[in-house]
Amino acid sequence: MCSIFHSIRVVICYCIFCLESVLICIIAIILGFTFPKAKVFDKIHQIWGASLFWLLQIPVQPLHIQLPGPGPYIIMANHQSNLDPPLLLWKIHLKLRFITKIELFWIPLFGLAMWAAGHVPIQRSNHQKAVISLAKAAQKICEGTSILVFPEGTRSPNPNELLPFKKGGFMLAIQSQMPILPIGIVGTGDCLPKHTWQIQPKPIQLCIGTPILTQGLKPEDRDTLMEKVRQQIRELRNQASNAMITKDIEHV
Repeated sequence: MCSIFHSIRVVICYCIFCLESVLICIIAIILGFTFPKAKVFDKIHQIWGASLFWLLQIPVQPLHIQLPGPGPYIIMANHQSNLDPPLLLWKIHLKLRFITKIELFWIPLFGLAMWAAGHVPIQRSNHQKAVISLAKAAQKICEGTSILVFPEGTRSPNPNELLPFKKGGFMLAIQSQMPILPIGIVGTGDCLPKHTWQIQPKPIQLCIGTPILTQGLKPEDRDTLMEKVRQQIRELRNQASNAMITKDIEHV
């Protein structure tokens, strides 16, 4: 019986969130094509992300959430779930835009809102177009916008394992000479695993690391930078996981 009530509540919450998302998309489209540099986009992102976790009653336990400075940064995080983007939009209080697969921009209304808000599509199957997308992202960074990259490229089916990293984000970091801000996320894969929309309201932990400088780095330093970021994200994820276990023990 409890399971039935939970499923009904989740469906109702999804419906409310979808209606809210439609409204926010319409507002974003109007603002994007009228006032393309409006700062209100950042607040819209935060409200949209916060409302999802509030509606689904998913507890978020941030650890080391204090940002080291105003940025801009190239933010890199591990990727477990579709909950990761709204989580970061909610918790990272920066002018933040994504580099994400172009297929998301084909979603009716939502895709147009992403265009209007200034998110950057990338077509991974076309190297030339991917390079153009990275150049657009570099320009946004120069204008003060932080860029979010999931270096794994897609969601990992195993929350305990990092997939191989894609190279594009690291070339962007070297090209722009902007610091990389590593982030470890734990719990989103348990709340909403890959290949399902069945929500389980389990705790999520978020841990922000120390910026990794890229000034003076050259393209030949890419692989070394990639491994350094990978190690940092793995350590941050472990810190977040250990903090979650400690809190669980304290509540026993």
